[in-house]
Amino acid sequence: MHGIGRIGDLVRLKKLRKLSVNIGSETVIREGEFANFKEIQCLCSLTISWGVVKIEKGQEDSMKSLSFPPKLSKLDIRCIPQGTPPEWLKPRKLEKLEKLYIKGGNLSSLDHEETNEWTVEILLLQYLKKLEITKSEVLEEFPGKLFPRLRYLEKVECGKIEGNEDDIVWEWNKDRG
Repeated sequence: MHGIGRIGDLVRLKKLRKLSVNIGSETVIREGEFANFKEIQCLCSLTISWGVVKIEKGQEDSMKSLSFPPKLSKLDIRCIPQGTPPEWLKPRKLEKLEKLYIKGGNLSSLDHEETNEWTVEILLLQYLKKLEITKSEVLEEFPGKLFPRLRYLEKVECGKIEGNEDDIVWEWNKDRG
């Protein structure tokens, strides 16, 4: 039996439901290695962690091919080195996503500049010092314009939500209209 040695080899695990990928400073990602993630049909929960402060040019290019499986409902991103939302972190790439956790890193915005809206119901934003979003994107005129299905928002030690620099937790009754 052959072992799994590269990220691209994970597609052979067709029944894998939960996966955590750690990208350390010594990690070498080959171009297109993340492109086949969509073939892990049963994958529902994915965690991607970076152990690097700055992403190298080659690594950034290799991450552009990241594609998600159709059943992915939870995405947990940790220590994301990019400042602007990467191409793979856009609603049209994550159509079934219900839970989005972003913990630490350089992300400064969630505005994807698309007409697609997030399907996310639970949003956790933690330790994102550069993040700035407006109330209308997440809260105002509930539900917000970027997250129309949002039921729960937690913001801890992040930038600000239009004048609110405090840690916040908001939970809405699902039946509220």
